[in-house]
Amino acid sequence: MFNLILQFTPEKFSDKKSYLDALKSSSADLLVIDLYYNDVPLTKQDLEYIKIKNDGKKRLVYSYMSIGEAENYRYYWKKEWSKNLPKWIVRQNSEWAGDFVVKYWNKDWQNIL
Repeated sequence: MFNLILQFTPEKFSDKKSYLDALKSSSADLLVIDLYYNDVPLTKQDLEYIKIKNDGKKRLVYSYMSIGEAENYRYYWKKEWSKNLPKWIVRQNSEWAGDFVVKYWNKDWQNIL
């Protein structure tokens, strides 16, 4: 049996160590996670740590990033966009603060990603 964990809310953990320890101690064969913890990318060492389960077996680790929305808390967000949105941003997502629906097919957006 193959199992996976989707974890896109690392901020729910009190610190990065408890986040990584929770991921490591899971029995999941695949982790799909956000690349960031508190706006800082996970390091190669962090990823190597969670790639091995507590029983010594390897697991796959993938990072998720939305291509359909820009997020004003990501590394690529420019302060001036808060006043003057780029043409490839369609609208703010009313259900997720700080998220903006984008024209994912737009070359300018693709170049950022």
